[in-house]
Order: sequence, then C-alpha cells, then structure tokens
Amino acid sequence: MNCIVAFDLAQTGFQHWGVFALLGGAFVLTVLSLVLRDRIFPWKRTRYQAAAPAIGLIILVFVTFAFSHTYFRYLKLSHLEAAGQLETIDGVVTNFSPATRSKRDESFTVGAKTFRYAAASVMAGFHQPSNEGGPVRSAQHVRIAYAGPDIVKLEICS
Repeated sequence: MNCIVAFDLAQTGFQHWGVFALLGGAFVLTVLSLVLRDRIFPWKRTRYQAAAPAIGLIILVFVTFAFSHTYFRYLKLSHLEAAGQLETIDGVVTNFSPATRSKRDESFTVGAKTFRYAAASVMAGFHQPSNEGGPVRSAQHVRIAYAGPDIVKLEICS
C-alpha cells in the first residue's frame, strides 16, 4: 500500500511561536500603556494605574502557563516519536464529521479510536480540518501515529 505523509510533527516543528509572540506583545503594550498613561495624558489620571502591576502579572502568568503547557507537550510528543513509542492505527476513516462555520471542530474514527481537533486550537499535533485544506476525508484509508488525543503523524494511503 502506498502512503503519503500529510503531517509529521518531526517535520513541522513547534507551530505556535506567532501566537505566543502576539500574547507577549499584548502583555508589554498593556503594562506600558497602564504605567505610562499619566506621562502621556497627565490630565487623565485614574485610580486604575495602581492595578497595572497586578494586571501585568496576571497576563504574564497566563502567557507563561499557556506557552509552557503547549511547548512541553510538543517536546514530549517529539521525544515519543523519535523513540518509536507512539501508538499506531491503520484503517479506513469512519464517522467523519467535518468542521463547518458553525461547528469548528472536526472528528473521525479509525478502528476503535476517535480523533477530534479544531484549527483554532493551540495544540502540538495535527489540527487542520478539511474545510481549511486538511487531508482527512470520509472512507479514506489512513495510517496514524498518535499519543493520547494527539495525532503526531498522519499518512494518507491509496
């Protein structure tokens, strides 16, 4: 059987640098705007400026947690793939439920394993629904290497 690799975490690498750069930039701008507001607009002093360090800390903790959770999951999946410790399943896609404008997640079943993902999710594995160019279709033969809910390698077979 001839299979073509549609997704491989080892080839794509960590995909969410832009998301976390954007969140980090939002953190910096929020803190700067709150701290420097009285210098830029001296006639508009507010009592909320005292809360600037707390707001900045909350944003920083959120960004740090989100980044570390996603990046360390990526590292774990990469290590499992390199060590050959992923579970694999080979079969035909059934129960395919494509993503739509109103339903953002996509799901399908291969054998007894169901996979679910959405394009907007910040996750380490495969997450490209068919309505955004993803390769998974109903009744298609696939080979998947996975760990838990994460698709680490997706091959489309013919």
